[in-house]
Amino acid sequence: KTEFDRQQGLFDKKLVAENVRDAARFAHQSATVEHEVRLAAVAEAEAALQREQVNLDYTAIHAPIEGVVISRDVEVGQTVAASLQAPTLFTIADDLARMQVEAEVDEAYIGKVAAGQSVRFSVFAYPGRTFDGQVTQVRLQPKVESGVVKYNCIIEVDNGDLALKPGMTATVSIQVAQRNGVLQVPASALRFVPDWSQDRLDALRDGLAASERMLWTLERGEPRPIKVRTGIEGPRQVEVIGDGLRPDMTVLLPEKRSKERKRAFGVSLF
Repeated sequence: KTEFDRQQGLFDKKLVAENVRDAARFAHQSATVEHEVRLAAVAEAEAALQREQVNLDYTAIHAPIEGVVISRDVEVGQTVAASLQAPTLFTIADDLARMQVEAEVDEAYIGKVAAGQSVRFSVFAYPGRTFDGQVTQVRLQPKVESGVVKYNCIIEVDNGDLALKPGMTATVSIQVAQRNGVLQVPASALRFVPDWSQDRLDALRDGLAASERMLWTLERGEPRPIKVRTGIEGPRQVEVIGDGLRPDMTVLLPEKRSKERKRAFGVSLF
């Protein structure tokens, strides 16, 4: 442009010919176009560099959380490509000091389970040791297996000593209610029926109130009925309330080996 301005000044003073001035103008215009082309090329190169930098960043895969690697599903040198579904490279545990237990609860009992209830469970790896936890979630999605409907409950557990490992099998007991100083018997004791005539049994049942059940004990070698009401009921033990009940009383249980025969079995009330 400086050369063009100089030639234009000389042309205005009639010191150079018009073709010289035009040649300088053409050279200036050509240089301007070339400059703009070079600027566009620089911008394109910078964009390409940025794209390649992004692609380069993609080659470094970072874990989304800090934790402990549980499993590795890739080998050194293996090609990893993400298409419709991202591949699993590592399984990472967030914090092994705080773990979750997934417990399946039968639909018959799920109505009694709620968040905040205390839990006690054991694992096969530590016989005789129990662990404590708390229910934090009761999942609504049912799980059906062989016609049995179950629901998953999430239990938070303190695992400060890292004794519990991912994937362990737990036997869980959820405390849905608690009473102290009550009497309890095996649930099967309420199903005992003596070898009496049907008329005699029917007459006995007719005398029961809607809330009463029948418990049987031995008196002089013969079954004796006791009217009771039930309180908290678990899968194996049932709270019983009634006159004439006392701790260490022997009650009768159904004979497990035969549906027809019954036998006496000593059970302590607690």
